[in-house]
Amino acid sequence: MLPLQCGQKLTMKVDVPLIIQPLRPRGSGWMQWPYFPPPGYEDVRPYAIERWYHRGNEVQVLSAIEMVSGESPEPRGEFHVSISGLKHLASDCYRISESRARWALQQFNFTDYVQDNHVPAGKVRNYWRPIAENQNPVCSCNEREPKVREMKRDYIWRP
Repeated sequence: MLPLQCGQKLTMKVDVPLIIQPLRPRGSGWMQWPYFPPPGYEDVRPYAIERWYHRGNEVQVLSAIEMVSGESPEPRGEFHVSISGLKHLASDCYRISESRARWALQQFNFTDYVQDNHVPAGKVRNYWRPIAENQNPVCSCNEREPKVREMKRDYIWRP
């Protein structure tokens, strides 16, 4: 297997039940929707992924368990929560404000996360946290890569 870049997902198949599941919302108004990978990503699958939608707030959340590899050659599990806006029955999502994303993170009881976006003009905010509480996030790019700010400085991504 080739070495992976910081935060890059590993493609692995799991044939056993998972002990740790993706995070789920605790508040009311959430509906679970099927997850369909975007074109070109059909073969890139996290260990487990769930798609949730809150129609009242037009918020879509993908909650996943992923194996990632950073500076260490050993991959490890991380919670990955991706948040975007989505009008009901629309085909394309949009970027929401950091405050709306924080609301969704609270709904999923997701704390101690690192926001790590690597897509210019991205529509999705990506949040990561190691599953093991005693570990630091795999990607340390937040300290060494330059910040690019968009959306009135509310959205940060790194090249």
